[in-house]
Order: sequence, then C-alpha cells, then structure tokens
Amino acid sequence: MGQSVKVLTQMVGLVVLSRFLSPAEFGYVAIATTVVGLGEVLRDAGLSSAAIRSSTLTAAQRDILFWISVAFGLILMILVSVFSSVIAASFGVPQLQGILPFLSSVFFLGGITSQYRANLNRQMRFAVMAGIDAISPVLGLAVAIAGAIGGLTYWALVLQLMVTSVVTMVLTIWAGGWCPRRPQRSSGVWPIVKFGGQMTISQALTYAGNNFDTVALGLYSSPYSVGIYTRSFQLVMSPLNQLKSPATAVAIPALSLLRDDSRKFEGYVLRGQAVIGYLIAPIGALLVGASVPIVNISLGLEWSGASPVVALLAAAGTMQQLSGVANWIFVAKGNGKALTNFSLVSLCLKTLCVISLVWFGPIGVAAGYALAVCLAWPIALTWATKSANIYSGPLLTQAIRLLSVALIAAGGSFAIVQMTAALGNLLSLAAAVVSVIAVYAGAIAVPPVRRDLKLVSKTIRMALSRS
Repeated sequence: MGQSVKVLTQMVGLVVLSRFLSPAEFGYVAIATTVVGLGEVLRDAGLSSAAIRSSTLTAAQRDILFWISVAFGLILMILVSVFSSVIAASFGVPQLQGILPFLSSVFFLGGITSQYRANLNRQMRFAVMAGIDAISPVLGLAVAIAGAIGGLTYWALVLQLMVTSVVTMVLTIWAGGWCPRRPQRSSGVWPIVKFGGQMTISQALTYAGNNFDTVALGLYSSPYSVGIYTRSFQLVMSPLNQLKSPATAVAIPALSLLRDDSRKFEGYVLRGQAVIGYLIAPIGALLVGASVPIVNISLGLEWSGASPVVALLAAAGTMQQLSGVANWIFVAKGNGKALTNFSLVSLCLKTLCVISLVWFGPIGVAAGYALAVCLAWPIALTWATKSANIYSGPLLTQAIRLLSVALIAAGGSFAIVQMTAALGNLLSLAAAVVSVIAVYAGAIAVPPVRRDLKLVSKTIRMALSRS
C-alpha cells in the first residue's frame, strides 16, 4: 500500500515535470544521479544488507556500523565535490560541475540513515518503512513542481532529490528510537563487515550493469538522448519496481530465518516468485503492447519517439524483477562470493550487449539492455539455486509459465492498439487494458496457472489479514 502511494507520486511527477522541463534538462540530472548512485552503493559498503541478514546484532555492532557508514558517506561527498569538474569534462556536460557538489550531500545523509533503516528492517517494521517511503517523495515532488513552475529548470530536479533525502533521514531517525554511541573495538563486527564487503562488490557490479546504458549514452550521444532514455526508463520502472522493494524487504529477513530448512525455504521462494511474477508481468505486458498510447498520454506527443524504447525496457524490466528472486537466495543463504561472481558475469553481458548497439541511440541501448537481462535471468536462477543446494526446476517451470501468459497478453494488447489507434490514445489504452485482463482471465482455465494464481491470492489475503 505504501508503494502504491510512492508509484503514484512518481507517475504524477513524470507527467507534470515532463511538461515543464526539456529532455536535455532531464538528461543533465540523469547523468549526475548515475554518478551519485554508484557512490551510494560504495558508501553503504553492503553494511545494510549484512546487518539485516545477521542472526544476531548487538548494540555495539550496530553503533560501529553506523559510524563506518557515516565516515564513508562524508569521504565520498568530499571526493565527488572535488572531482565534479573532471566528471563534467568527461561527459562534455558543464552543468554537472554545479549539480554534483549539491547532490553529493546525499552520501552524508544516506550514511546517517542507512543503519537506522536496516534496524527497522530487522525488526520487520514494514508499515513504518512504507510510510517513510511514501511521505518523503511526496514532499520532494511538491518542491520540484514548485521549482519547475518558478523557472528553476533542471535545478528543480536537484531539489527534489535533496528534499527527499533530508525528509527520509529525519523520519527514519525519529522512527528508529536509538542513539549511536562511541564505537568499541571489541564489538565483534568484523564478520558483518566482511560479508558487507562481498555485498559491496556485488552491488557495485550490479549497479554498473544497470546503469551502464545511461553512461554509454552520456558518453557517445547527447543529453537529449539521455533524457529520452531515462524518462522512458522511469516510466517503465516506476510501476515495475514498486513491488520489488517491499518484497525484498520482507523476503531477505524471512528467508534468512529459514535458511537451514530446505523444504520451507524452497516453498517460500516459489511463493515469492509467483507473487512477483503474476503481479508484475501483466503490467509489463501492457507497457510492451500499449507503449504508444502510454507515452502519448503520460509524457506528451513531443515524446512520441520514446515508444519503442518503453516497449523494449518493459520486457527487460519484467525479466529483471524475476531475477530479483535469485538475489534473495544468494543473500539469505549468505553466498556473497557466488553473488559477486554472478554480478561480474551479468555486468560483462550488459556491457557487451549495450556497447554493440549504442550507436543506434536510445532504441539500440534499450534493445541491448533487454537482450542482456533476458540472457542473464536463467543463469542467475540456476547459479543461485545450485549455490544454495535447492532445486531450480520448479522455479524455472513456474517462471516460464507466467512469462508465456504475459507474452500472449502483450501480443494481444499490441494488436488491439493497432486496431483502435484511430479512436484516440485514451480509448486505445482502455481497450489494451481490457485485452490484458481477458488473457489472464482465460489463463485460469489452464490448471498449473490456476494453481499459481490461487497461491498468489492466498498470499495476498494473508498479508491483508495481518496488516
């Protein structure tokens, strides 16, 4: 429910801000946030994930993890500020020299926030986390819209990110209810830091793979192309990613408790994939089939060139959500080394695919990204299950089943859009929605799909009854 508020906020921002700011202005900030995002991964040093999965975490360990995170955040803030001119020159975007010193403050703010949030996650206070995740972006968006109306151009987007970070920090500290003390040497924190180091390498490789497309466009194309691509990416990932975050927040601590019970562990992973797949895949199918009316309605007719980019990224995004299940297995089982090795393979795949097609602009990069994700998904699931000593067969079979239904739904919605194009964007999109619903309603007649959907329905009812 909290993520529903968050995705609504992102979609409102997408629609409103796209009508006040140009693609190039979005491109400036997109390049800057890609740099800052990598710094955020390094700043956390994997300590949040390590703290969440630890079976026990003493107050002394929590304190020293807090101070390590703050120190990393401060160092990165200084480094990015100092080298902002070098980064701006590398991309040929002088605006970065002014943007990066401001945005680098999120390193310090995130360093303060991370262990408070990890502690909330360990305590499974998901309602509090959801509330913070809903309130912070709403306030950030309000400031951004006011700034865009007031003529602040791309600085409105910078303010949005900074306000969101500040509000998140304040609310998380308030909800955390603890005050870090002076660090103690004998806290026994080294095993947690060691696992965090493995997670950092993996997260950095994953982040590099997920953002190499934006960097490649920034280096080989123009801010305008980056703006087109990143707006398309946000349009797709805003709805697709919203279930991933709360599902991961629940899955990691729950599966960590079950890591020594293979039967229950396998059952929970299978249920988690069903929930993710059958809730996300229909949205992905609609985005693929109805990309033209969706882009025209949400971004405006001047962004119509983004339609094929949206369709390709929607296919990639759907597969990427399923790949998240493999990440649950790696982390819950504590297989940091295996996760790092797979992340390196995934990065190589994405680099090769994107570089091969970057010359075709945003469409080429989107096609390369989609190809890489589709190739990496079965490798991820097989690698994770093998390293965890569980069977991959049921997971792969279920995934192929739900993807087959999504593929039929995407094809049906695309055909409907072509037939109803003359009726206007709204009616065409409405017809596509009905088409997707009809395909999933018909799929209930298939016994394995019906069993999957019953499992999803049971899980949702259970969640609602306990919330």
